Amino acid sequence: MVLPDDSSDNPETLPVENAAWVLEKKQKYERYREQVPDRRFEVGETFPYMDDLMKS
Repeated sequence: MVLPDDSSDNPETLPVENAAWVLEKKQKYERYREQVPDRRFEVGETFPYMDDLMKS
C-alpha cells in the first residue's frame, strides 16, 4: 500500500482496520456487475459519449 509522505496512517494496519468496508464495497460491486447486461459495440453503431453521439 502506498500512502502520501505526510500521512500519519500505518500502511501495515490500514488494510486490517478497513477490511469490513473493503469487503462491503467488493460485494456491492459484484452484485452490480451481475445486473449489468453484456454489451457489444458493433461497427456503425452510435453511442452517447460526453453529451455527444459517437459512431463506432
